[in-house]
Amino acid sequence: AGARIALDGVGAENAPGRALAAKLDEIKISRALVARARSDTRAHADMRSLVELARDYRLTSVAVGIEDRAARDVAVAVGCELAQGFFVSRPLVPDRLGPWRRWAAGVALTGSLTLTAFAGVGKAAGGGQQTPTLVKGVLATACSLDIPSVAAATGIELRCDRTDVADIYTEASVTPAVREALAQAVARDVAKLETDFGQTFARRPAVYAFATRNSFAFALQDIFGVRGPDAGLLAAANGGITLPRQGAIVINLQNVPNDKDYAIVRHELTHALVHETIGLNATLPAWFDEGLATLVERDGGATTGARSSAVALAVLIEGKTTLGDLEQQTEWAQRNATLDGHAYSVAAEAVRLLETRVSHDGLVRMLHAIGGGATFAAAYANEAGESIADFERSFPSRLAADQSEARITHSPKADGVLWTLSGFVPESTVSVTIDGAGYRREYEVRTDKYGMHQGSFGGTAAKGEYTLTASRAGTTATTTIRT
Repeated sequence: AGARIALDGVGAENAPGRALAAKLDEIKISRALVARARSDTRAHADMRSLVELARDYRLTSVAVGIEDRAARDVAVAVGCELAQGFFVSRPLVPDRLGPWRRWAAGVALTGSLTLTAFAGVGKAAGGGQQTPTLVKGVLATACSLDIPSVAAATGIELRCDRTDVADIYTEASVTPAVREALAQAVARDVAKLETDFGQTFARRPAVYAFATRNSFAFALQDIFGVRGPDAGLLAAANGGITLPRQGAIVINLQNVPNDKDYAIVRHELTHALVHETIGLNATLPAWFDEGLATLVERDGGATTGARSSAVALAVLIEGKTTLGDLEQQTEWAQRNATLDGHAYSVAAEAVRLLETRVSHDGLVRMLHAIGGGATFAAAYANEAGESIADFERSFPSRLAADQSEARITHSPKADGVLWTLSGFVPESTVSVTIDGAGYRREYEVRTDKYGMHQGSFGGTAAKGEYTLTASRAGTTATTTIRT
């Protein structure tokens, strides 16, 4: 399960036809063609044609033999999605890749795994676990970055917009509309965070946005000093990453959903403000760091919160993880991969229950106490009156109690209301009734493996107030929706 099929050694003379392409996931452009494309215009054109062919067939294009910057530049110029070769990484044994191999590895003939950078999967966030050494002389502040020098050294052209609250560096290919939307998101979320946490940013956030996974990975490596293999993995999985020691937030626009909300900005700005509060040398459990940023990113969304609670509870009941497993920042990415991305849901639910116990103000006091030299455990114990070990041990049972009742959450959408059932028996039949003035509809739905079902209402019904009721074997949940 989960295998991908690649056609290796592809050149202009043996490009796959449509029938064969339908059975493939990717084509690997031959090392010989990549080498010739550096100096031969015909080979360069052939390589571009193969990339365009792959795009037409909805295949991933992989440039093989990326051994130096010149080869990398060719791959970027023709639009290759993936790159394989020593410039990206030396071959790695399976144990070095662990769960990441499902995202960013190709099996070499030697039996080892060769890192393939810039693969695209779902959203993740880096938080504070990555703190590489900054490339000397490249990064500055207040839009004083030497952009021409960066372009000459890295091939990445940036522009800077100095807003009222932040310095925003965007790759030259980012459209004006996206730059404007990003600036609005930064202004919105800086204001929200400063209000919610009762403090201002001590230093202006510097936000770097790159249009593609390729440029994001190259920027991490060439501007921020991230090792090639790490940069490739981050590009594969992350919508953004915060580098507290550099005072930088780096956004991977290709991995950001097309909802134009840019919620990833809230996530990363939360990391930045939290680490500014506690100090660069203080540490937090990864589940708290990521969980807090994830909660803020969701901004109270009821539908997302309901699914997060159900998914987290299922993961815990199945014994797939504990908060202790999610403690170490350096292991977060691997743990999250093992859990199919659900570590964020578990962490967010843990922080939600922690905040319920100590209050939001208490959570903020914890951060300031840590900034004053207290440990996370001591700060929590002072606010909660119990040890953090007790909280971590009891977390599954507390979440189960919190989710013991069936419920219906709902949120507005363009043509009505999106509603979500949760807390019902997994994979069971539930009766749904919707009542309104001169309107009644009854039907049955089936819950998923998390005991949830999602539906919408209002697209064809008259505007007004309706009662939605869901019931099964003595379990009933009711809510009022307005369209």
